[in-house]
Amino acid sequence: ALGEIISDAGIPAVLMASRKTPGDAKSLQETHAAINDVLSRAHDHGIEDIILDPGIGRWIPERTAADDWELCRHFHELHSYDLPILAAVSRKSFIGEITGQVPAGRLAGTLAVTSRLIEAGASVIRAHDIPETRDVITCVMKMMR
Repeated sequence: ALGEIISDAGIPAVLMASRKTPGDAKSLQETHAAINDVLSRAHDHGIEDIILDPGIGRWIPERTAADDWELCRHFHELHSYDLPILAAVSRKSFIGEITGQVPAGRLAGTLAVTSRLIEAGASVIRAHDIPETRDVITCVMKMMR
């Protein structure tokens, strides 16, 4: 039913790599499989205007920081789907695990990862710290020109 609502809305849909529950793909391989499942379901409902969310973050207890780092390191592979890609790493626990910071103290780590994901092709950034993230985007885009 949700697929029909999204299709009828005529607006872009942010679709997360998920099979049964949000973010349930653990490895890079599972993420690609979940993306294919999600895209198949979307196309079955006529949803074509898609922003792809690879589901970075501890959505399920079984997911580890190593899973998130692997996905970030291979973020460029997501271009094979020929869709805009969402990078949503702001203040995530995998950054806190290596910096030792609580969420509010993860700005530097968040900006470092975000800058690399922009270079790897992220086209949409979700952020808590908007002015600082905007500055990173501006500087990274200038460097990439």
